[in-house]
Amino acid sequence: MVLLATNKWPTHVNNIPIRITKPKYIPNCFALVVRYVPSDMEPELVKEEIKRTIASANNIKLIHYSYERKSNDFKFTIMDLNEYNTALELGRISICNRWLTITPFLTGYRMTFCSKCWKIGHVRDQCKASLQCCRVCLGEKSKKEEHTCTKRQKCAQCGGEHHSLHSICHVIQQYRSDLKEDVNKALESGKLHRNDYTKQQHAFSMKDQDFPPLLELNKPRQATWNQIQTEVRTDDSSTHST
Repeated sequence: MVLLATNKWPTHVNNIPIRITKPKYIPNCFALVVRYVPSDMEPELVKEEIKRTIASANNIKLIHYSYERKSNDFKFTIMDLNEYNTALELGRISICNRWLTITPFLTGYRMTFCSKCWKIGHVRDQCKASLQCCRVCLGEKSKKEEHTCTKRQKCAQCGGEHHSLHSICHVIQQYRSDLKEDVNKALESGKLHRNDYTKQQHAFSMKDQDFPPLLELNKPRQATWNQIQTEVRTDDSSTHST
């Protein structure tokens, strides 16, 4: 199954022609991370190695951290579901003769917001607003009438001149801070458990035939150093006889 290849999808259902709307992007649930890539490797070389092993790998990007690290991590999405499951099950990928770890991509703390009124704290199904609001200007729009956006940004949280979910909003900043504190408390109390992918595994398994013994060939061997040689003497009379 190819997630974004519309040529794999049906064009008719019960002999009724249908139009396929191709997704614009692959969600993060189909994203993987290659970990512990040596920092001296060029990003373009790493991308080529990933594409060579996983043909449907797309949107390969270097993950930037706020602290200094000895190695790099690369995030990428996979369009082929079979390749995604295979890579996730294997858990390893070869890059420049290095056997590196592959883990699922875990997103950060997500805010709960409504895509109808653009306020935080609830989702669209729980929204009490009667009409859909424009994401930019918050103007109400109905399905019957086309909305003309004023292009003037307005925040649904504080009324400021910025997008409703922008990080500069003090309401959003406080919400993220409270969310992070609540998650940390849940982790400490044991209500939540974080998957630890930071420890690099060094387990090595070797099969019997990985390094088979060489066959001994019956070839004459040259005498080695520090080996006592047998002294050979010849008869002087025989050498000087005419």
